[in-house]
Amino acid sequence: MNATEAREIAEANGYKIAKHKLKEAIEAMEEKIMKQSESGFVCAKIDILNQGPWDRQGCTEKFKEHFESKGFEVCTVNLGRITTLSCRW
Repeated sequence: MNATEAREIAEANGYKIAKHKLKEAIEAMEEKIMKQSESGFVCAKIDILNQGPWDRQGCTEKFKEHFESKGFEVCTVNLGRITTLSCRW
């Protein structure tokens, strides 16, 4: 295996990992929104471990687009390797 082949495999696997992590983040936020709204709150937040595949695949933007299309206000805060994603309604 040469470096080009290794890069191609890493990128392909990174895409799969990022897609899975994005799905998990969306599901976690939807659960959190449900719990918070039932408790009378108007905001929910989750923390994501900011790994390479998440960044390279633009998952933060995809997450924001998903929830903004549903009418939520989405804020992100990057603290080193942790990204906090919050939704307000």
